[in-house]
Amino acid sequence: MLRPQDRSFVPVTALAACVAFALATAPLGAPAFAQDGGSPAAPPDTMLTPVSPPPDSTSPPATTAPPTASPAPAPLAAASADTSFTFPLLFDLRARDEIQRDLDGVGRLKAVAQSRLTASRALQTRRRYDADIKGTEIDAAKKRLELAKKEKRTADAKSLDEARKALDAQKDFLGKVRDRAGADADFQQATIDYANARGTMCQAELAVLALGDLSDAGTRGSATARAAQMKLNETQKARASAGSTLADREKTLCDRRKATYDAWLKLGR
Repeated sequence: MLRPQDRSFVPVTALAACVAFALATAPLGAPAFAQDGGSPAAPPDTMLTPVSPPPDSTSPPATTAPPTASPAPAPLAAASADTSFTFPLLFDLRARDEIQRDLDGVGRLKAVAQSRLTASRALQTRRRYDADIKGTEIDAAKKRLELAKKEKRTADAKSLDEARKALDAQKDFLGKVRDRAGADADFQQATIDYANARGTMCQAELAVLALGDLSDAGTRGSATARAAQMKLNETQKARASAGSTLADREKTLCDRRKATYDAWLKLGR
């Protein structure tokens, strides 16, 4: 049993325990604040540092790039359109420098042909007179031969007849040379005509090239382009005709050369 003095100690002890418990639990109920009114200060009865609030782990929303506009679909190529009935390019045109070289060659060809034409005409004239003179000699030889036959000079008649035959061969040769010179002159003139026709065709071809981009159907189909192509067609046909005449003249010249060769063989040299 407790003595009386012990009974008075019990309330005091219980009271002290209550005060200690209140002081221990005071920071949880009413925390002290710093003087500057900022974050809560540590309670006076503990050495623990207040725990900082954890950083915000929420990441900012990702910035998304604005959607890129898709390219517009390319229009259908013009080649898909039907070009079957557009006005065509009727010629395989040459380059300008090639046409110019052709024109330069035409100029040289004409100059050479003109020189040969002059020489051939001169030779033709000379051989015509030579043949006429030889004909006079033949007439005289015939008279001498007739006289020898009348006079019964058989030996003279034989030699005079051989001389007449030689004169005939010479005259024939001179005539063949004359004819060959004339054929050569005709050939040279045909060459000049052909060169002129070819030069005209070259100029017409340059006129077509000057129209611009002929791969464009609109350019080809214009009235000017159509007329230019038809002009080129006419000049090509004229050149072909001149070329045909030139070929005929050359064939004739070849025949005249062969005749001259055969006449020379009969000279009995």
